[in-house]
Amino acid sequence: MESPTVESVVVRLITDKPVQKTPYQVKGVFMRQFSKEKIVPFLNGKLRDTYLYPRVQVKILNEQIYIIGIKEGVDPVLSLINNVAAFNFGNITINIEKFDIEENKDQLNTTENLLKYKFITPWVALNKSTGGKYRFLTDQEKPLFLNKLLGRNILFIAKEFGLDIKTKIFTKVNINNLSPDKLDENGWGAFTGEFRTNFILPSYIGLGNRITRGFGTLFSLN
Repeated sequence: MESPTVESVVVRLITDKPVQKTPYQVKGVFMRQFSKEKIVPFLNGKLRDTYLYPRVQVKILNEQIYIIGIKEGVDPVLSLINNVAAFNFGNITINIEKFDIEENKDQLNTTENLLKYKFITPWVALNKSTGGKYRFLTDQEKPLFLNKLLGRNILFIAKEFGLDIKTKIFTKVNINNLSPDKLDENGWGAFTGEFRTNFILPSYIGLGNRITRGFGTLFSLN
C-alpha cells in the first residue's frame, strides 16, 4: 500500500506591530471576527473528534503569528490570505502588511538519514500518568523513556494521516534539563532541547500534548 501524499503550509503574518498575544487569544479573534471563514471549524473544537491531530495550528513565535495547515487544513489556511487584513483584539488592532507563505509536500515520511530538529516551544511530553512514572526513573533511564514518548508522538501523527510505515521509527532526544518544567497543577511536564529521528517532519508543527496551545513546536535543523 502506497502512503498518501501529505501537504502542509506555513503562513507567517507580517504585521505593523509586535503580536504580544497567546495563540488562544488569536484563535478567539478568528472565531469572533471571521466566523464565516473555512478555518474556524478547525479552531473551535467542532472537528476535534474527526481529526485527533489538529489540522490547523496557530503559533506566536518571536511576536509574529504563524498559521500552519496540514492536509485538510491547507486550503482553509490559504483562503485566509484574501480575506483577512487586520485583527481587532479590543485593546489593540494589528494590521497585516503581507503574508509569507511556505508550501511543502511529502514531509511526513521515513528516511534513511537521521534528521535533526529543535523544539522552539516547550515539548509537553508528560501527562499525569507518564509524569508519575518518570519521577521514579534514574537519570540513565529518563532519556530512554523520553525517546519512547517521542516515538509514540511521531507514530501517532503517521497513523493519523494514514501513512503506511514499514520502517522502524528511531528517536534520540537531547534534552536541556531532565527535570521537567511544570505547566500547572494537572501534572503536565515540559522539556526544551533537540532530537534526531528518521522521520521527515515539517517545521512549525507541534508534537506531544497541548499542541492547540502552541506547545511542542519543532523546527528542522537540516
